[in-house]
Amino acid sequence: MRKEKSDKSTTSKVNFPAGVWSVSIRNAAVNIGVLDLAAASQSPGQYNGNIVFGNNPGFGPIKGGDFSVEVVTVDPVAEVIYFKIPAAALQYNSNTSPLYQFIFIGWYCGTNDEPNVMGGSVRIPKDFGLHPGDLGEDGDEVTWIAKGITDPPHKHSR
Repeated sequence: MRKEKSDKSTTSKVNFPAGVWSVSIRNAAVNIGVLDLAAASQSPGQYNGNIVFGNNPGFGPIKGGDFSVEVVTVDPVAEVIYFKIPAAALQYNSNTSPLYQFIFIGWYCGTNDEPNVMGGSVRIPKDFGLHPGDLGEDGDEVTWIAKGITDPPHKHSR
């Protein structure tokens, strides 16, 4: 008997930007966690998201935390995305300037060899991902890259 394809297909293509993404910063040296973006069913062109930060000690009080992602802009034609995670920044350091509250600006940059990639620049709290240092209002602007997670660990071969 033939099964119908579900809405959550297990194909290797991630539809920009919907999907589950492994996110890294600082030239891909620090994996910060898993970002999940989904199209809002009631509003075409709108997206909902959340991120679960990894257990890196350099993440301080947000280590292992789950936060809502504010998706500000998605342009599917230009393949540009702008999202932020202010609640995580403020929990990490309540004095973090709004300019450095995990503000991600990027684009889909996949290739035929590696189709599920997006990246750009992100403004993060000072020294985030390195070590919780002297916390202040300033921050760092670093690179970010996200790769689509297309083969979930629960998938079993037959």
